[in-house]
Amino acid sequence: MFTDATEWLAQWLAPADAFEARLRLEQVRVVANNNKSSGLLNPVMAVILAIIDLQWASVPVVCAWLALNLASVLFMVVGSRRALARNYASDRAGRFTADVLLCTLPFLLVWSTMVLFVWVPGNPINNGF
Repeated sequence: MFTDATEWLAQWLAPADAFEARLRLEQVRVVANNNKSSGLLNPVMAVILAIIDLQWASVPVVCAWLALNLASVLFMVVGSRRALARNYASDRAGRFTADVLLCTLPFLLVWSTMVLFVWVPGNPINNGF
């Protein structure tokens, strides 16, 4: 079932012509390479933010968010490396896009949920942070 959904996504994301396919491959390669290199900085940033968040949220809540974040970074980096190693041809640009998107999406979702873990209503410093 997951393979069928991935293939559907790949077809839906497939560029219309050969020029767009070559352009898409290069654009997604840039994203995948950035994902690989962010595997060093994102965990450091997440730990720093988690330490700051401890003033508003409990240790278990902050640790849960941090663990999810670190796992999603690992998933994104490994997935991006695998996608780059496959060296997709132009006619598989949709599949390459789907593969990189699916390994990046968990990181984007987890990172954006930090507000759900540490939001303190009526605290302007917390809310601004």
